[in-house]
Amino acid sequence: MKKINLIKSKKITHFREYGKSTRLYIGSAVTAIFFLGNHSKKVNIYGWDHYLDDEVEKLNYFQALYNMAFKAPSGPWDKRFKFVFAEAIWNWFYASRLEGDRKYKIFSNLSNISKQRSILKKINRIFLIS
Repeated sequence: MKKINLIKSKKITHFREYGKSTRLYIGSAVTAIFFLGNHSKKVNIYGWDHYLDDEVEKLNYFQALYNMAFKAPSGPWDKRFKFVFAEAIWNWFYASRLEGDRKYKIFSNLSNISKQRSILKKINRIFLIS
């Protein structure tokens, strides 16, 4: 119960996926960060850029939305718009939550994600009831 209250107070959620029918497109970075966070006292995160070519604080609102929706990995797999965008929403949400936690230190293009206040406000309305 103590751990659950701690997780709720930090607004950080740890979960796992159950098969293909309920697949959450969160990406490998968030999954690895969750795992390391459960087993470490301090987590330094390098290279968590979620396909951003520039620092998130330098992007205006429309550039940030474009990057969230259309920047996808190149490769033989088929990633459609809704999955790329959904993954970006998860990544941006958790990057913003982890940025304020002293346990985590982010060294990447997502480092100053809190500067994107207007997008984060909308993302928070998806995940947080307030």
